Amino acid sequence: MNETLRVIAQRYSCRDFKDEMPSDEKLRA
Repeated sequence: MNETLRVIAQRYSCRDFKDEMPSDEKLRA
């Protein structure tokens, strides 16, 4: 994950973070 995604992950729970990620981002995370 890039730095922006890490910041988002820190702000939201793991579940909420993954639910809001596009499916292609889920596969790469």
